[in-house]
Amino acid sequence: MANYFFETITAAQALAYSAGTDQLIFSTPTATASAVSVVINAATATTSETISLTFAGRTVVFGTGFYGETPVLPDGSVFFLGDAASTVADTVAGSALGDVLWGGDGTDSLTGAAGNDYLQGNKGNDSIAGDGGNDTLLGGQGDDVIGDTGGSNYIHGNMGNDSITGGSSADLIYGGQGDDTIVAGAGADAVYADAGVDSVNGGDGNDTIYGLAGTDTLAGGAGDDSIDGGDANDTINGDDGNDTLFGGQGVDSIAGGLGNDLINGNQGNDTINGGDGNNTISGGQDSDTITVGDGNHWLHGNMGDDNVSGGTGNDTIYGGQGNDTIVAGDGANQVYGDLGNDNITAGAGADTIYGGGGDDTISGGAGNNWVDAGDGTDTITVGNGNNTIAGGAGDDTITVGTGKNTVDGGDGNDTITVGAGGGATANNTLNGGAGNDNITGGDAADTLSGGDGNDILVGGAGNDVIGGGTGDDTLTGGAGKDTLTGGAGNDTFVFGATDSSAVAGELDQINGWEVGDKLDLTVAVTAGTYTEITSADYATAKATADALLNGAINVVSAQVGSDVVVFISTAAGGGAESAIALVGANLSSISETNFI
Repeated sequence: MANYFFETITAAQALAYSAGTDQLIFSTPTATASAVSVVINAATATTSETISLTFAGRTVVFGTGFYGETPVLPDGSVFFLGDAASTVADTVAGSALGDVLWGGDGTDSLTGAAGNDYLQGNKGNDSIAGDGGNDTLLGGQGDDVIGDTGGSNYIHGNMGNDSITGGSSADLIYGGQGDDTIVAGAGADAVYADAGVDSVNGGDGNDTIYGLAGTDTLAGGAGDDSIDGGDANDTINGDDGNDTLFGGQGVDSIAGGLGNDLINGNQGNDTINGGDGNNTISGGQDSDTITVGDGNHWLHGNMGDDNVSGGTGNDTIYGGQGNDTIVAGDGANQVYGDLGNDNITAGAGADTIYGGGGDDTISGGAGNNWVDAGDGTDTITVGNGNNTIAGGAGDDTITVGTGKNTVDGGDGNDTITVGAGGGATANNTLNGGAGNDNITGGDAADTLSGGDGNDILVGGAGNDVIGGGTGDDTLTGGAGKDTLTGGAGNDTFVFGATDSSAVAGELDQINGWEVGDKLDLTVAVTAGTYTEITSADYATAKATADALLNGAINVVSAQVGSDVVVFISTAAGGGAESAIALVGANLSSISETNFI
């Protein structure tokens, strides 16, 4: 080993080194190590390999055999370059100041200590530790272990499957081309996983993480992190904090964790779990699965056939453009199916549901729901709450439960039904709208309106009010004291044997009776079984009708004031079992031809 001492450095002063580890010592006490640069000059056929070190504006050139030399600068910092022709493992520790250390072909161990260091492993599976200071740490071609405990560092794993640990401040970290494992540390770090199958943990701090190419596993750790998975099929976990997570182009698995997260799956069939917190989530361009936990969430499936499930809070959910499956969960939710043939299920809360375009299937749940199915042939089923439903355009099928429901079928040929056991106290309002509708009420006092079209309306057990509207309608009051109005058109009124009482004040009533209307009874009516009378009051009319209903006659129409009362008997000689009042009618508008 030889030591070379200089009071001054002259430009292009060449040195020839002896064998072994030599040191170049700049001994000028007042000199500093700032503005140091290094140029490596490769060997040619006529010249040897050299290295030029520029220090404070002057250049010193190391000649042949410069690998392994350790120049010591006046401030105590070290410049070390390992031998590229040797696979010997170098172990080099820098000073407390700013060091420049290069490994060679071997498995090197480089430690920078305090100061702003430059460490590069080159070939071999190297161990590189910057320790304190704002360091530049480069791994090189092998599978390197790189770490730093403090400062704001620039770290690049380069080639190989590297293990990288950042420091306590804001680091800039590149994984490089291999399958890297990166733990960013406590600062607000920027991490680029680069190519390869990488694993990244942001640690503490508000980190920015890019997966780039490769199937990566990316975790934000504590802090408000931003993660972009990039290409390929990534696993992304925001962990704690209010995170911003982007899936990128692959089939990604994304978990928001705790905090109020912003998540976008982007391309690919992604699986997204927002976790707890008030999250904003968009599935992206393909068929995604989205779930959340507690909190009030904003969820959008976007394009594709998505599966979206709300949590326990008050969520706003959009299905987007595909054929989506949406489960709203508990809470007072707002659900928009948007385009496509959607399947929407509400939870236990009071939900507002818009089916949008497409043929949707909507299940309202147990709460008090507001449903607008939108255009399309929709199927709507709600539970036992008090629901408000609009079928919209299209041929809709609507079934309500035991609650107090208001239904408007809208345009189209709709089927509206109060389900079995449809509540004796909950009065429903059921409107078919335009089209040929089929409406069935429940056990309570329901209001049924057919609207335009040839409608079939069945009242059920309560005291119902039924209006056919425009068109040739068929109206059945059922049990109870019903009020039926056919409206414009040739309407048919259907009565069972006990549907209308013959007791004064309890009769079913038909308003707006017209010549073209029909009564469909349980008995056959012909010229020989039908007769008409005129009476001053109901009691007289009933007594007269009872006498006439002797077996040969089974229907008697009586003019009683301004109304016509139709008495019906189903048993020979039994008198009238039921009677129907045609309000405002006269005998000239009815005959045996009006019965079917």
